[in-house]
Amino acid sequence: MNEPFVGRGAELAELRRQFELAMAGQGRVVVLEGPAGGGKTALIRRCLPGWAGHAETVLLSGDETELALAGGLLGQLVEHSGEAASAELAALLAGGHADPLSAGSAMLTLLRARAGATPLVVAVDDAQWGDDLSLRALSFAARRLAADPVLCVV
Repeated sequence: MNEPFVGRGAELAELRRQFELAMAGQGRVVVLEGPAGGGKTALIRRCLPGWAGHAETVLLSGDETELALAGGLLGQLVEHSGEAASAELAALLAGGHADPLSAGSAMLTLLRARAGATPLVVAVDDAQWGDDLSLRALSFAARRLAADPVLCVV
């Protein structure tokens, strides 16, 4: 992160502040908004390597071609998790009966398990292309992480 990142000093400082609060056990959710091509992905990719030395980082990515794939983002989270931690969420997705409440509860359990040993950063890039089930489950889980060392950047 030694190269200059022009015009994003305030955003980088705020993300750093949110990261520090999350690492201190104050779960945080940050929503990056802006027009397509405005640098949101670049901002996320700028921060993740620096955070990786202090927390486990997971990058999930929405895709327009998978918009109708229920649980697409959740499936990515399962792929990035150990079998034991993700078993409940994986079973829900495999059974095809996941709803936002059950998926959100399983996601909450998974995020808390992963953040138990090492703080956790979950970044969701291109969330506008995330499926409804995954986004609603993420919303459910993120609202309940107030006392966990987890930063969600969407």
